[in-house]
This record gives sequence, C-alpha cells and structure tokens, in this order.
Amino acid sequence: MLSSPRFAPITERLFAKLSSTIQNQTSTRAEIGSVLDALWCIGLLTYNVVPRRCFELFTTVMTTASHLPPDLKWEAGRLAMHGAFKWDGYYPMVAGPQEVLSFLDYHFDLRAKGENQDEAIQYATRALAFGATPTCLETLAQFDPTVPPFFDGIRSLFRPDKPHELKKAALCFLSHIEARWFPVFSEHVSPDAVQDFCEDLVSVVNEVVIDDVEVKRAATTILLSMADASTFRLHIPLHMWEHLEFVHELDDGSPPLRRCRNNPDVIPALRRTKDQRPLILWLAILWREITKLDAKIQEQVIDVTTRAVAQSPHVEDFLLLLLNAEETRLEEKLRTFSSWSTDEGVETLRLKLYELRESRTHFYEVCEPEDIQ
Repeated sequence: MLSSPRFAPITERLFAKLSSTIQNQTSTRAEIGSVLDALWCIGLLTYNVVPRRCFELFTTVMTTASHLPPDLKWEAGRLAMHGAFKWDGYYPMVAGPQEVLSFLDYHFDLRAKGENQDEAIQYATRALAFGATPTCLETLAQFDPTVPPFFDGIRSLFRPDKPHELKKAALCFLSHIEARWFPVFSEHVSPDAVQDFCEDLVSVVNEVVIDDVEVKRAATTILLSMADASTFRLHIPLHMWEHLEFVHELDDGSPPLRRCRNNPDVIPALRRTKDQRPLILWLAILWREITKLDAKIQEQVIDVTTRAVAQSPHVEDFLLLLLNAEETRLEEKLRTFSSWSTDEGVETLRLKLYELRESRTHFYEVCEPEDIQ
C-alpha cells in the first residue's frame, strides 16, 4: 500500500485534473470513467492529503456535477467519500453538512428500495460523526432527522446485522442530533417500535463503547438524552445507567446534561432501579453545582441524599470522594495556567472551583449538621 508523502506532488496534479474533468460539461463518459478509475487507485494512498483532497472532490461532485449522468455522479461521490473517510485517525473537516446529508438522503432512499448501501452510508455517517466542525454541528442541531427517508434510515443503522464501524459512527452521529430525535421519536412510531429501537441502541452501546473516549462521550450523551425523554427513560437498562461515570468527559455546557439536571423526573426514575449505584452517581453529578439547580430539584437531591446516607454511611464517603476528585481535576487544570492569568477560560475554572467548594460545604451541612454546629 502506498503511503509515502513523496507522492504528494503527483497526487495534487491528479486531483486538479480530476476536478477539472468532473466540472467540464463537455467531458465524455469515457473521460469520467477514467476519473473513477483514478479515484479508486488514489484511495490506496494513506497520507493525510488524500482524505482531504478526496473530500474536496466529493464536494465538487455534489455541488457542480449536475450535468453528469446520475450513475456516474453518484459513483464518483461514493469513491470520493470512500477515499476521504475510510481511514481511522485522520478525518477531513466537514464545514457544512448539506452535501453529506444529500448523499445520505440518496443512499437511504436506495436502502428503502432494498439495495445494500451500508458502505456508502458508513463513510457518510463517519463524515458527520467524526469530521464535523463546530459550525457544522450547529447546523446539524437544526436538521430534522424525522423526515423520510432519514427517519427509517437512521433507525436501520443500529440493527444487529450492521458492520461494527457503521454502528460506532451511527452512535456518534446520533449524539449530534439527539435534541431533534429523542423528544419526538415516539410521535412517529408505535410503543413497540420505541422498545425495539431502544434494544438495538443499547446493544450497539454495549458493543462499541469500549472503543475510545469519543465513543464513550457519545454513549453518555445518548444516555442523558434518553433519560430526559419520558418514552425512552422507561427502557434504559440498569447497566446503561452506569455510563453516568463518564459524564466528566462531556463539555460543561452539554445540552442533554443541562436538560437532565433540570428534569425533576430523573431522580424518581433512578430511585426505582434495583441497583442504587446509578442514583448515587447522579447525586454526585448534581452536588457539583447544587446551588445552580432549580429549588425543587435541590429539595430532591437533599432528601434522597439524606435517605441514602441514613441507609448506608458508605454513601457519604463515596459522594465526598467524587466531590474531592472533581476538585482535584479542576485544580490540575488550573495549574496549567499562570496564577496571575486573567484569561476568561481561567476565570471560569476558578469560579467553578469556588462553586464546587461551596457545594461541598452545603453537602457537609446536610450530611453532618451536628459537626457544622
């Protein structure tokens, strides 16, 4: 397999020629066929310029090649997408999702007609799962995934017979669109279909979550999205709640985490589980910023904490251990900056550390009031 960067000048000239041939409205079918043959060969190269240029060529195909015969256009798109997103470890940046969504729309439609399009769908899903820039993610957040053929197409990505890499990409992609998926899913299907999708989704999480931090982050995001949606909350198995331990991998502003913190139905749902460990994890998460919570949820946290500590003194030790671990994590982050820094990010960290210590003091007041007095 070719991988040396010494092929870069040749590759650049090839891509320039391929792009001009595709955009040339007088190109013959034979010339376009030569482009496809060259794209297949270029896909053997593994250095970083190839995925980037392949994705640029994919964009060219999707935006300027309407004059091509449809079979050649889509084959060129498939080969370019393959070259761009078949390798782990380097993904071209996707600044806008529209061309990839159009590509998915076409191949989801073919899937609905009975054609196996797993390979093309896998690379496009990887593009949105792993290559999306912040701007792209903002646009995806406004995308409606419940329209045909996306709704059934996305559901199909989690079925047991799908390839492992496709499932992993699907999980991460779903974490990007969760706000437009979970709250309305039950409006489009029967209760049995909700349960079937939950079983497929949980099975995928069990299979792929060990892969890497990014996948764990996606699984945790999806767990929180399910916990926030009443129709999904009922179907969360006990072992999936344990992914709460990865909440620290999420950004502080994670939308599903923020929604769950403000959802008064989450704690009662966790109290009904057979094992109370997920409930204790959730209490630790809420105690980190208890003063910012809604008054009703603060009452829930204090009540459940008091009951749990009364049943087992080890609960207090465990919660305190997690609060102290969070303090250590924030302190280690701060140590990477100058003590004199007035950077906005540093000030935010200092404020979070102050609020955490205030929360811990409140925790002591709840669990050991006689010591405080």
